[in-house]
Amino acid sequence: MKHKLLVLALLIIALLAFCTLSSAATDPIVCTMEVSPSALSEPGDVTVTITVSNSGDTDMTDPLTLFDPTSQVVTDFGDSGSVTLKAGEVQTWTGTWSVNQRTLENGQIVFFVKYKLENDDGTTTSKSQPIRGTIEQSDYTAKIAVTRTITPLTAREGQTVSVIYNIVNEGTVSLTNLKLAENKDILADTLNITDELKEGETAQFELPVVMGTKDLTSKATITYTIADGTEEQTYDVEEQVITYGEPAVIATLSSDAKGVMMNGTIKLTLELDNTGNVDYTDVRVTDPTLGDVFTNQTLPAGEKLTLDKEITLTQTTDFTFEISAIDKTGTEVIFESNTLSLIAVDPDKALSLTLTLTSDKTEVYSTDEVVKFTVTVLNDSEVDATDVVLSQAGTEICTFTSIPAGESRTFSRDVTLSMAGKYQFTAEGKDSLENTMTFESNVLQIAFLEPTPAPVTPNPNITATPEPTFVKATYPKASDPDIAALPKLIRIFFYPLMIAAAGLLVVALVILLIATKKRTALKKASEKAVDHLERSNHRDYVVPADEQTPPEDTTQPEAQAEETETEEKSEDEYLSEDELPHMKYVRNAYQIAGRENTANENPKDEFEQTPGQDDQEPWDVEPNYQTKDDDAPFRRRTSRVSPFAKKNDQDSQQDKSADHDDNP
Repeated sequence: MKHKLLVLALLIIALLAFCTLSSAATDPIVCTMEVSPSALSEPGDVTVTITVSNSGDTDMTDPLTLFDPTSQVVTDFGDSGSVTLKAGEVQTWTGTWSVNQRTLENGQIVFFVKYKLENDDGTTTSKSQPIRGTIEQSDYTAKIAVTRTITPLTAREGQTVSVIYNIVNEGTVSLTNLKLAENKDILADTLNITDELKEGETAQFELPVVMGTKDLTSKATITYTIADGTEEQTYDVEEQVITYGEPAVIATLSSDAKGVMMNGTIKLTLELDNTGNVDYTDVRVTDPTLGDVFTNQTLPAGEKLTLDKEITLTQTTDFTFEISAIDKTGTEVIFESNTLSLIAVDPDKALSLTLTLTSDKTEVYSTDEVVKFTVTVLNDSEVDATDVVLSQAGTEICTFTSIPAGESRTFSRDVTLSMAGKYQFTAEGKDSLENTMTFESNVLQIAFLEPTPAPVTPNPNITATPEPTFVKATYPKASDPDIAALPKLIRIFFYPLMIAAAGLLVVALVILLIATKKRTALKKASEKAVDHLERSNHRDYVVPADEQTPPEDTTQPEAQAEETETEEKSEDEYLSEDELPHMKYVRNAYQIAGRENTANENPKDEFEQTPGQDDQEPWDVEPNYQTKDDDAPFRRRTSRVSPFAKKNDQDSQQDKSADHDDNP
């Protein structure tokens, strides 16, 4: 039984399948789908193109309806989503479909159509045909993020509008051949952005356009190619209208300086000029950085409103104030001011000048008195100061073209003061922002004193002392009776003694000079004589080595006569008048040596000498003795012989003669 039921079920299924195939084969409706791009790395939008055609010979009598994957009618297909196709007619639909993760994982997008077909027997059959498109999930991500900024959104004629694009590659692959096609109002031709935009890189560019007399429209399409494929990708930027306007209120934002030191204060000034004929109330001024700047202001037609705001600038900032107001119709209008850029300067780069004021006096006694003022300007900052103007009481005194960092300049001037009071100088210089900065000196007080008035009570008559006259000084004579006894005594006795002593002193000085001169001359001669003495290994003053022994004189009577005559002469007679001083010491040496020899040879004769006989002979008489050449190897260079040496030689000769007589 079970087997029969199973066979019956299979037959029914086969019959139904056959009928379905038969009906499909006769279905004239043909549907196709194209998906672009055909691959996504993550959920995103794709472009779907569906083509529906009637390939039969019979026109459709009932409309065909297109449904999306969510079973919603595609309203922009045909007439509100339906179309009645004639034989051979083709209907195409192109639209954007957002692919979710589930569809991406299934790998296909399924649309379907519903329609009715007329059978041969005149009946109709309802049909539903799926339309499938293939979508693949890639293993890479191609994604860009585009930001467009338009400033300002409302512009006057001739005003420049900036359209700025920021394109960021947020995918995992590089993008190539990036191009931008803007609306003709903004850009006439296609712009080549870059040849390659790598992962994480940003491309930024600005399109300036001048506002005319009508609105401008910005709408862009960015195309690019994924580096791993050749299929071109597109990115559309939505449309944005830039409004042309003739604003009734002109907002001008300014400041009292281009910038200040960090954390310094600066004053902002907003000037609102209502050039129209409409009054504005509830005027509100805001700024993205400062928040609410001014509130609850009114601006009548044809008038101006000036608003000041002092702020603390901590960093370099661009300020653009937005003004919103309510007109008489109750409509809110919005205006924007110009953009004001303020620079915050590092305090180390700030200009600083120190002024020191001095004067040569602090008190004056008349208006004609001159006071000398000296001003020293020191640049104690790290930047140079230019065009430094020195002034006093609003009057420019002098100008320093430049004061380098760390240097100073000094100015002096003699001034005739018209009045007393406090005096102060000021210096104005330009900093790195070309701002004029003012510096003040110390305050100097100049006092005006009245001269001391003449006394009220007149002075008594005073006889002036006559001028002294100078008279030549005179001294009284000693006989003057006014002189005391003691001074007279000193005058009489001691004055002659003093004169005599002075004369003797002069004579003594003359004698001393003469003696000194003579002694000096003798000393020089003695030094010359000493320098000529022969230096040898042996020196005998008794028998000089350089004197030759004269031949023995055989005439005895003549020798004895000479000896007798010589003995009678005194020593002083044989001394030369020009005997040099050093010869005295040589003569003494000869005398001592002769006495010793005589005492040794004839002791008795030492005491039996003839009275009055002198033991000296003239030096120029040569001794009469014989000696061998070997016994006297040295000779004196002079023929002068000591008298005492002569006497010793003569005694020796006499002894020899006596011996010879005794022993014939």
